[in-house]
Formats: sequence, structure tokens, C-alpha cells
Amino acid sequence: MWGVNRAIHCAHISENKEKELLVKKNIVLLSNAYKGQEMINFEVISGVLKKVIDGYATSKKADIIAMMSHKRSFVARLLASNAIKDVARNTSIPLLVIKDNWTQLNDEVEEVLEFAYSTD
Repeated sequence: MWGVNRAIHCAHISENKEKELLVKKNIVLLSNAYKGQEMINFEVISGVLKKVIDGYATSKKADIIAMMSHKRSFVARLLASNAIKDVARNTSIPLLVIKDNWTQLNDEVEEVLEFAYSTD
């Protein structure tokens, strides 16, 4: 439309090789779900998030970086750095943070399904 190339690049930055296979399987599922949508790309990148995200976004000429915010336990907050803050400190590209409520949504869907299919 306006002579602009538009695309959504969905990248999972994997710092954990053990989980990378699961992530790649999920990306195949997402790719199949969005088949025919040439403007949506999915990929896995190995590396430390705060070190690779800005370079990746710059290489794709991104206008914005969007990240999911995951709830962490008290101990996790004490022991690990906050990835979103690390990215915000190390990029000049605007950052959009999306609150992850997937677990809550799954619980609500399960409750509805249990009610709908209950034999009582």
C-alpha cells in the first residue's frame, strides 16, 4: 500500500539449547497456522537476549521491539536480571512491553470446558 515494505518478524532468542527444540517445534506450528501470510516470519536465534536483540532488530530495520513480560517468582527476581530492562537500556528502538497472562487465560478456558463438558 503506500510503497512501504511491512513485515512482522517474530524471533525467539534462545539462551538455553535444551529448550531450543521445543521452541522450533512451536515455530513450525505457528508457521503452519499463518501459512500464506508472507509478511509474518518466525525464527529462533541463539544467544544472550540483551546482546543480540538490538542487532537483530536493526538488521530487520524494525520500527519497534515488542516483548512479553513474564511473571517471575521472588527468588527469580533476586537472582536474575530483568530482560526487559536490559533490552530497554541497550537499544535506541522503541520498546513495547506486553503483559503475559497466558497462564490465566488457559485456566479460564479449562474452567469453561470443564463446565461445558461436565457430566453432572
